[in-house]
Amino acid sequence: MGAVLDHAKSVGVQCAFVEPKAGNSPYLSPGYFEAVKVLVEEAKKRDVHLWFDDDGGYPSGFCGGKFTTERPDLRMEGLAAPQHVAVTNGQQYSYKLEPGTICVLVVNRDTGAAQVLDSSSGAVNWTVPAGNWEIVLPKSQFRSGSTHSANGGSPSIMDYLNPEADKLFAQWTFDAYKQAVGDEMGKTVLGFRGDEPHVSSNSGAFNPWSPVLLAEFQKRKGYDLRPYLATISSITLGGRSAAPAAFSLDETHRVFADFCDVWSDLYGENFFGMEGKWGAENHVEMQMHIEHEENLPNLAGAEGDFFKCLRGIQVPGIDTIQHQIWHDVTADFPKLASSATHLNGHPRAMCEAFAAYNPQ
Repeated sequence: MGAVLDHAKSVGVQCAFVEPKAGNSPYLSPGYFEAVKVLVEEAKKRDVHLWFDDDGGYPSGFCGGKFTTERPDLRMEGLAAPQHVAVTNGQQYSYKLEPGTICVLVVNRDTGAAQVLDSSSGAVNWTVPAGNWEIVLPKSQFRSGSTHSANGGSPSIMDYLNPEADKLFAQWTFDAYKQAVGDEMGKTVLGFRGDEPHVSSNSGAFNPWSPVLLAEFQKRKGYDLRPYLATISSITLGGRSAAPAAFSLDETHRVFADFCDVWSDLYGENFFGMEGKWGAENHVEMQMHIEHEENLPNLAGAEGDFFKCLRGIQVPGIDTIQHQIWHDVTADFPKLASSATHLNGHPRAMCEAFAAYNPQ
C-alpha cells in the first residue's frame, strides 16, 4: 500500500479515488474498515488526499448486499401488473390481501366509475351490486436492476424513495467510514463518489413503487392515487399504452405526470438529499453521476429529472463513454453537469472519463 502511494506521489498524483474490489475482507466488514483506516493513515503521511466510492460496486444503493441480506423489506419495488377478478351480480366477494396488494378497487365497466374498498384489516368483503363490475387488485413487487458487487452476486438495490432506507444507507456506509477514519474525515478524506443510481432496470421498464408513495402523493397533489393505480401500471416512460375505459387519455396522462413528479421528488430529496446533507454536515463533498445522462427519454424513466437528482450533491457529475462523445454524435449532454453547478451554486463539476474506451 505504501509503495503504491509513494509511486503515485512521485508522478505528481495529489489525490486518489478508492474503489472497493473483491479481496480478503468483504466490503463493509470490520476487516474492510481496518484496511480503510490503514490506507488513510498512510495517505496522510504522504499528504495525499482520498475519495471513496459510496458503495461496493455500481450502481450506488445496495450497500454491498446488506439490503438483500439484512433488510429485504427495504429493497427496491416496482408496480406489477394488476390482478383482474371477474364477478357476478349478487356475489359475496371475500378476499384476504396477498403480499404486495396495494389496495382493492371495484370498477363499474359500464360507467368507468371506480371505488376503493376498505382493506385496512387486510381483507375485504363486498356484495356485488347490479351492473357490469370487476375487481382490480393493484400490486407491487420487489424489482431491481442488475448490480455489480465487490462482495459477489447481484444483490437488490434499495428503496431510494423511502427515508428509512436512506437513513440505513448512511449509517451502514458513511457513518462507518467516519468511525474508521475519525478526524481525517474532511481532511485526508475529501468525500465520496456515487455511480449510476437509477430506479428502474432499463430506462423506465417499470414504474417505481414504495410504501411511502400513497401518503406522499396525497400530501403533494391533493388527491387519492389509488383509483388510478391500474391505469398507472399499464403505462411507463419506457412505452405507453392506451388508457383503460375508466379514464380519458388526457386524465390518464395528467395523473401519470403527477405520479412521475412525486416519485422523482422523493428520489431527489431522500437518496441524493441524504448524501448531500451528510456531506455538508461532515465537511466532505459528494460527487455523483447518474444513469442515462446521454439520452433524455431514457434518463426520465430511470432517474426522473437530472436536476432534481443532483440539486443537493456538492459536485454534480457526468459520465463520458467513448461512443457517446465521438465525432459522429451530438454530444451536448456533458453540459448537464456544469449546468447543475451553475443552478445550485456549486464551484465544480466532475467527469468520469476513460472507462469503456477502445482500443484499450
